[in-house]
Formats: sequence, C-alpha cells, structure tokens
Amino acid sequence: MKVITNYHSAFWMTVLPGLMFTILGLFIFPYITFFKLGIMSWWGTVLVIFVGLPIAIVITFLVYYLISIPLSKGNESELEVGSDRISWKTGRKVRVIDFIKPYGAEIRVGAGMTATGCNVSIDVCDQSINVSLVGISFEEIHKYFPETFFIEGTPSLAVEAISGFDLKYEHENERALFISLLQTLWERKANNLAYTVFKKFPWDSTPHPETNYAIVLNEKDDVDKARMDKFKSRAKLKISDEFGSVFVDDDYILISAPDVSSRVILKDIVTPGIPDEYYQYYLMPLGVTTAYEYSWDGVGDVNGGCSANFKALDRHGKKVNSGLSFPHTGSYIDYCNPSCKQYLELEYLMKFVNSRNVKN
Repeated sequence: MKVITNYHSAFWMTVLPGLMFTILGLFIFPYITFFKLGIMSWWGTVLVIFVGLPIAIVITFLVYYLISIPLSKGNESELEVGSDRISWKTGRKVRVIDFIKPYGAEIRVGAGMTATGCNVSIDVCDQSINVSLVGISFEEIHKYFPETFFIEGTPSLAVEAISGFDLKYEHENERALFISLLQTLWERKANNLAYTVFKKFPWDSTPHPETNYAIVLNEKDDVDKARMDKFKSRAKLKISDEFGSVFVDDDYILISAPDVSSRVILKDIVTPGIPDEYYQYYLMPLGVTTAYEYSWDGVGDVNGGCSANFKALDRHGKKVNSGLSFPHTGSYIDYCNPSCKQYLELEYLMKFVNSRNVKN
C-alpha cells in the first residue's frame, strides 16, 4: 500500500533551530558583548548568560514555530508498506527496510506534547524511519499488535518536532497504511531484535514472593549459598554485564553486583576483574521493587554509560539499592552495535520489574 503524505524533515525541525541557537547564543551575542561593547570583565559573561542566551532561546522558538514548522509541513513524500518491507522516498532517494532480515522496531502510543497518537520507529544499521498516526488509541493499536507491555507510552510524533511521516487518522488511506504497518510488524516480529529480547521475560506471570522485603545474601554462609544456588537453577533468565548479573523468575530478581562502597571498586570501576569477595548479592521481591535508570556523560578516555538501578526495603524498613551498568546509547539504539542486546535486556528488565509493582 502506498500513500503520498506529509514528511517532517530533520533539517527544518532540528538542524535549523539548533544552528540558529548556536550562532546567536555562542557567537553573535558573545561577539557583541566582548568586542563591540568592550565588556571584557565577568560582567560580560553575566550579560551573555542571563541576557544573550535567553534572547537566543526566544528567537530560536520563533524561528521554529514561524519558519521550521510551516516549511516542514509543506514537504510531501512517498511512503509504501508491503508484506515484508517498508520503503519511502525523500527527494530523489528511495530507502528500504526489509522485515525479512533482522531489524529493530518500537511502538509508542499515548498523549504527546500537543496531540495523542502512536509512532512506530524502525531501525537497521544504515536506515531509520519514524511513522506516526495522530488520533489513534491504545485499544486500536492493541488489536493489531496484541502485546500490552511491548507498547510504550509517550509517543515521538512527527507533528511534534520529530522528523518522520505525519499521518492523520481522519485520512482513510493513511490510517489503513498505518494499520497495515502494525500488521506487518506483528507477522514479522520474530526478526524484530527489540521484540525478541522483550519475549525473554515472563510478562504474563503474577508475582507471589514468600517475602515482601529485600534480603542481602552472604555467599560464604551455607544457608544463603544454598538459597542462591536454588534460585539460579530455577531462574528463567540471566542477564550479565562486565561487573555483575541478574537472575529473573516470576517472583524475585537476584542481583550479583560489586559493593560500590569499597575503595577497591573505585579504582577498578573502569577495568573488569573485581575479586569475588567484593560482590554483594541481593534477593529482591517483585511487586515491591522499583527500577530506575541513571546515566552519565563520558569524560576524557572514560566512556559515558547508564545504570539499571533497583531499590526496595529490607525487613527493618531500610533502603536496599543495587544495579548494573551498560553502555550509553542516548535516545538512539544502534542495532548494529554488539552492546545493543545488553542495553535492551536491561531496559526491558527495568520495565518488567516496574510492571510487577502492586497498584495502590
């Protein structure tokens, strides 16, 4: 099925506003302040930060709303969905993603900044596309892709400054094409790398842990050691990184991670090879454990990264925290990167843990 529809170019939506802010905020206003006005003291820096940058932000927003959005809406491109591929044409170039080969696709539906709808982002090594449909509900998406927990919230709609195809629900042919895309993704889900990682987790299970508090286990204690070995043997999934691992079943997660309070960890944090005696073991019940992500930027030769963190209370009401790190990818998942699988595993682990929490 093929349509000619509105395409939001990344140049108009992101590059032009970003370039405008950079020129104004980092070049023109500092040049006027320091060289034309001759304010070379710290007052000049104050003027640039508290006067020049706010003015640059205002002008950038005006350029975005008055120039970028209207120019972007004027672009029309060809989009086609078949039984085994999606293709699109921007300018003279035709791009294709083949669903018979491995690819990565994510589905997000819900309320965006200014509209409600759904977007599908599809990536391979050298191609990526974002297709969004404004006005469609979660219930309708679920009819064609019946995986509740795979469907994320907060869509990246093309109409809200994200590049891609902007389809409208009231246009019958555009709605039909989007539904056809969902049906194709469902039929070809076995080749979707994100979906294959997602299916490793027991999403349909209901947790019934024997305890509702976290336990710190001691590997040198025979009782704790036997408990860990029993849990590992029945675990449905194991996720590992350079410093630790997580075992997952229907009721608990067992985390093996370095004790970050140790000085040995501080000096060895960049290089794997931490002695076993510096590891801690945490048995955390699903339903009362919360997961969250923390990220940091790289400095010098040290790469940036993220950590999947987990917290719960012990039997005395004291907070217990643990986590694992993984490579930083930002908002873009590189499905050709060998670390992509590990990143997806920890992302879905955090989502799985949070989805088990008791709703009050």
